Amino acid sequence: MTRYQKAMLLVFALLDVAVFVLLGGIALKSMQPPPPTPFIQAYIEPCPQTVLEALPETLEPRLAWNETELNLGIQVVYTMTTSQDTSAQYLWTVLDAVADSLRAGCTPPTTLTLAVTVQATEKAYRHIARLNGLDVLDWTKGNVSDEELAARATYRRVQDLGQDSQDLQD
Repeated sequence: MTRYQKAMLLVFALLDVAVFVLLGGIALKSMQPPPPTPFIQAYIEPCPQTVLEALPETLEPRLAWNETELNLGIQVVYTMTTSQDTSAQYLWTVLDAVADSLRAGCTPPTTLTLAVTVQATEKAYRHIARLNGLDVLDWTKGNVSDEELAARATYRRVQDLGQDSQDLQD
């Protein structure tokens, strides 16, 4: 074997070693777990956040709040028949959650619409109350009684949600 052939074999051997090292590095890098994806949480304004935290998650609260209007709805599911008056009490639960945010210094919107959707064994219905924001603020401060607030509110019950809805005014 000539000197030139020996030099060529040495170059090829070094290239083989470099390829093996490169492939080994790629294999090791691919065996590592992927980097964790950062947790991104949506920002919720403090006032709506206060309301949502005051309601149990099992009620599946839905909230939209701006300067002029607050719409807050919850879903209640009963496994047995219950009276509509009993489920209407959830309106006060929702109202108490709104009161917590007003006590914390939030500005009341002009109008509050509170809705409780009830899914019972036989029927589905919805209780809807519309209130003036200043009335709710006065109620929160103790200047208006529960009875006075209820008298100032607009309330309706929609029975048998779906095909044959009946809108019942109370």
